[in-house]
Amino acid sequence: MATRDTKDRLRAARANGSPTKRRAGEGTAGADGKLPVEKKVRVTVDLPESMHRALRHRIADEGVDAQTFIRRLLARSLGT
Repeated sequence: MATRDTKDRLRAARANGSPTKRRAGEGTAGADGKLPVEKKVRVTVDLPESMHRALRHRIADEGVDAQTFIRRLLARSLGT
């Protein structure tokens, strides 16, 4: 349980417009003026072995890591 002093400081911070919680996707610039990098989420996909093998060969041909290759592939497909 928060002490009375803690509650008073939180109440004062809210009254002054200081954020106590941020919504997902909300960010504030740091001291360097840059916004934080967007949060990443993990996605798991089950593939047939033959498709996984073909994917690994293609990734090796491109000379990049799997994450970079798949992110580029999805960005092209989604138009982002």
